[in-house]
Amino acid sequence: MQILEAVESISRQRSIETVELALLQTLGDNFSEITEAELLTYELDQWWISISWAEGRLQNSKALQPASDIHKRLADAAMANTEAHDQDFQAFKLEHQEPAQVLILRAINLDEAGQRALASVIKIVENFSQLLREKNCDRLTGLLNRHQLEESILHALSVAQESEQHNAQRRHARHPDWLAILDIDHFKQVNDIFGHLFGDEVLLRVSQLMVDCFRREDKLFRYGGEEFVLILMDLPQHEAEIVLERFRERMAKNIFPQLGHITLSIGFTRIAAQGSDSAVLGEADRALYWAKQHGRNRCINYAALVEQGQLDAHATNGSIDLF
Repeated sequence: MQILEAVESISRQRSIETVELALLQTLGDNFSEITEAELLTYELDQWWISISWAEGRLQNSKALQPASDIHKRLADAAMANTEAHDQDFQAFKLEHQEPAQVLILRAINLDEAGQRALASVIKIVENFSQLLREKNCDRLTGLLNRHQLEESILHALSVAQESEQHNAQRRHARHPDWLAILDIDHFKQVNDIFGHLFGDEVLLRVSQLMVDCFRREDKLFRYGGEEFVLILMDLPQHEAEIVLERFRERMAKNIFPQLGHITLSIGFTRIAAQGSDSAVLGEADRALYWAKQHGRNRCINYAALVEQGQLDAHATNGSIDLF
């Protein structure tokens, strides 16, 4: 009964990240035989630890940690659908995951009934994760969609409010989060000249470049049409500017088949504690609009425009389509 309640609790989660955290916590809390649990992710041609649980505590580090040799062997065996056991360790391949994921558990004296219960919990959670992905992700690019964007902005606003209250007491204050809107320049011409299938290939390539360039903890969204949204987590302003400018430059240098070079314009703003979801999007959109009106292929900070007198902080251009 306790396990069923735990699974029900997991089903109330609304993001893949929180489901993964809840899965490891549930296994640790409800299977006394399990002493360690790790979720491995395959990226950059090797296995990394993305989440771990041990001694009743979850560890969800921003930076991926390299997996041990024994865990790499187990993960490879699980992906090949071969026997994935080594002493007290066992591995479970999580189906339909992109990038590939394997759950590795260290369980001592887990009997047959426990094994069946364990496999059932993992399968239920896995199926639920797949449903969440279909609901929250853009079908073309695989990035998060507009539905998930609203929840992510509200969460970032909540984090900003909490940080403002507690940073004074912290030894290392948390940096702000940033929201950027990225828009492909002259994309309508691509669709008009080469067709929408070719345009879709451009959108897919841009999304792949985003995944390659930004950190795992950053949030990437397909906002609609040729627009993308990015939430940069926990960065000082100068680093946010460097990261966004670096991506703009990489995009401009990339060569697209038949098209050659394509550029994009970026408008970004700080996710402030006193803001709202519509205000944050509106500020980034106004900065983007300014970039489009002043030559395109630019990365513009909303606060800098206001400080320079280029924009009135109390005016709106009304161009953005909110939720």
